[in-house]
This record gives sequence, structure tokens and C-alpha cells, in this order.
Amino acid sequence: MESSYELAEHPLVSGIPYGQEGRQGTVYKLIRTEDGLPFALKVFRPSYRDPALVKKAAELNRYAELEGLKAASREVIDPQNSKELLSRYPELLYAAVMPWIEGSTWNEIISQKQVLSVHECMDNAAALAETLTKMEEHGLAHTDLSSSNLMLSTTSDGMNIQLIDLEDLYAGGASEPDELPAGGDGYKSPSIQLESAWGAQVDRFPGGLLLAELLAWADPDIRESSFGDSYFAPNEIQQSCERYERMVRTLLSLYGPGMAGLFERVWSAEQLQQCPSFAEWSLALMAAQRQLDESLQSLQEEGEQEEKGQQQQETADLLEEGHSYEEVSVSMGEQEEDLPWESAERFPDEEVRNKLDKARELERLGKWPSALWEYGRLIEYFPKRSSLRREIEMVMDAIQDKLDSSEGEAIQGGVVQQIQRQAATFQEESAYRKLWMILSAAAGVILVVAVVVYLL
Repeated sequence: MESSYELAEHPLVSGIPYGQEGRQGTVYKLIRTEDGLPFALKVFRPSYRDPALVKKAAELNRYAELEGLKAASREVIDPQNSKELLSRYPELLYAAVMPWIEGSTWNEIISQKQVLSVHECMDNAAALAETLTKMEEHGLAHTDLSSSNLMLSTTSDGMNIQLIDLEDLYAGGASEPDELPAGGDGYKSPSIQLESAWGAQVDRFPGGLLLAELLAWADPDIRESSFGDSYFAPNEIQQSCERYERMVRTLLSLYGPGMAGLFERVWSAEQLQQCPSFAEWSLALMAAQRQLDESLQSLQEEGEQEEKGQQQQETADLLEEGHSYEEVSVSMGEQEEDLPWESAERFPDEEVRNKLDKARELERLGKWPSALWEYGRLIEYFPKRSSLRREIEMVMDAIQDKLDSSEGEAIQGGVVQQIQRQAATFQEESAYRKLWMILSAAAGVILVVAVVVYLL
């Protein structure tokens, strides 16, 4: 091997190499000296140091580009190419150097009862289903799926799922190993285990249980009631028990009957062919994700409508008190010279800005109908869901409320004033009429007295 490596130190124990025990051996972390990149060195136990690992490595390298099979890229230390190294360290016979995979195994997350959200659980399950679907389409199977062989990590591109311990990977035409994988506790089927554990569909049962665990882990009851390194106890598999009923209820409530139905098909399977394919899991996950996105979108729109209504009410209340829109903007933290919908780069052209200035000037002068008309013309320039359009609509709603209020007061006030004026006029005319009648009567009396005096 041309490159040189150093053993990485354990992050918690000084002077001790960083290693992780597995079923077939121990995986140590290496640092490549020329560039500092991390690698993994898998040192097999004596019973697993098989010359066939050289051929197996060549087969695995062909699938290293598949999503989730990064550990398939490897180089084996064999006597033909590394005699000097093996003479000094014979325990490295047929050891494999592979990429180092960061993250936590699923059994670590289960045993620590680590909290994950529904979105995180769906992303984890979708990533695993995609990897297993691609493998199934290529006629591949891990053959030893369990929580300890599943690595999870978060990257800038989303959730990263990697399968490890790929030495027993099944591929079409590959020879069956002398010792078949026994399967992990909590993931073995008592009904199916009598069949051959060597074939393209052998992952369907343990993979289905893993997908169910990944999905349901968002529920606190599932986390608290998990058995240990797996959710189910080994003796509960395919039995009617409380954990099974809780799993079905959780999948049903979080993701709907489709997902729960897939799990029940796995649980009741007597043959591998009765388990759903991983493509079916992928399709169900896509449907569940779409339904979840639609629900979140609906909740978001309801929240936006509620917030918009509150803002409109606040604006209407301030305008009702006689404030101008400029004063309302300042009071709501939107300074006139820095209003969010007045940025030059956010307007289609100068004509739209002029329309805005005109509308605001009409509003300032109290010419509400004309201002409303100008604001209405502005809306046509912005998409329906844009923030600029929503803000203009808020202003229009506030002006419309002002107009409705003013018109009501004007109508009501006009009728009252008209009645009062008519009553006052009627009262004035009545007074003049009475005075004229009194004066006329007095003049008649005086005339009669004058005639009588003259005759006498």
C-alpha cells in the first residue's frame, strides 16, 4: 500500500486508539499522513480472516458508488502486496482499509433514546428506503441488516444513511459463504428464518422493521418503551404484544393507513415474498411526505391570514383615530424613508413608484376613494403571494374600512341634520305666522275703536 497512516486517538481516552467492536472484528480510525483524511481499518478476528476477502473486496468496489454503500470501497491487506507490513503486524492479515464514516449507529440512538422530530424520522426512513430500493433493483442484499449496521449522520445535503459490515453482501452470481449471517436480535423472523438467508429479498423483513422504527421514533411512547438495541424484544417478533400494537397506532396516527399497512404485512409475513418491496416503502414515504407538506402549508397559510388580519385591524384602528398612513407606518415600525415595499429594486419600473407616490398623496389629503383606486391599480404589478401585494392590500382594507365608517356617519348625520333644519324652519315659520295674526287682530281692534270715537 502506497499511503501511510496513523492510528487516531480515542476522543475521550488519551493514548488509546479509537476503535469500535463488531461481530467480525474491530474497526479502528486511521488518519492518512499526507492529507489528514480519516479512514477506517477493519481488523478481522482470526476465524474471519478468509482469503476470499480479497475477491470479495473486488466485488464490493463495483457498488461503492451506490447511495449508502460508501463502505464498499476498500483495499485488502494481503500477503502478495504487503509482505513487509504483515511480517511486523500479522494480525492485519486480510484487514480492510475503507473510508471512515462519521455518525451514530441506529442502535446507539435507540439505546440513548435520542429525540428526533417527525421530519428527521421521515428523512432517515426515506434515505434508507432509497438505498435499499437501489440495492434491490441491482439484485443486492446486505443479508445482515440490524440497528448496529446502520449509520446515520446529518450533512449539508440532508440526512446521510450508510450501511456497514458489507462482507456478506449478496450479489447475483456470488457464491454463498460457508457461514451465513444469523441476523441481529430484534430483527430476525421466527417464521422466515428457516428459509435460505442468501438471496436478493433477504433484507425485506429486517429492513421493514428498521423502517418502522425510524418512522415511529418521533413518538415519545415509542422511545420510552423500546427494548434495548432494538424497539422489539427478540421474543416479541411477529407476536401479538403491546409494542406491536403501539407501533401500529403510531404509524397510523403519524403517517396514515398506508404506512401502517406496510408494517403489518411485514409482521404477518410467512415468506419473504409476502413482505413489501422497498420500492413500495419509498412510494408510501413520498405520499406521506406530500401529505405532511400540504398540512404544514395549510397551517402556514392560516397563520399568515391570522397575522394579516391582526395587522389590518391595527392599521384600521389607528386610521379610525385620525392618524395618517405615514403616522401609522411609523407607529408600526415602518419608517417612511425605509418602507420594505419601497425598495427601488423591488419595483418593476419608475412608473409603478410614481403610482405609489400618487396614491399616498391622495391618502394624505383624505381623498379616500381616489387613493383606493390608485392602490388598486398598483396590485396588478405584483404576484398574488408577494409580500408587497399583501402590504398594499392591507392599506386598501384599512382605507375601505375608513370609507365605510365615514359614509355611514355621513348618511346618518345628513338625515338627522335635515330633520333638524326642517324642524327649525317649521318652528320659525310658525312663530312669524302667529305674530302676524296677533298684529292683524290688534290693528282691527284699534280701527273699530277709532270709528266709534269719531261717531260720538
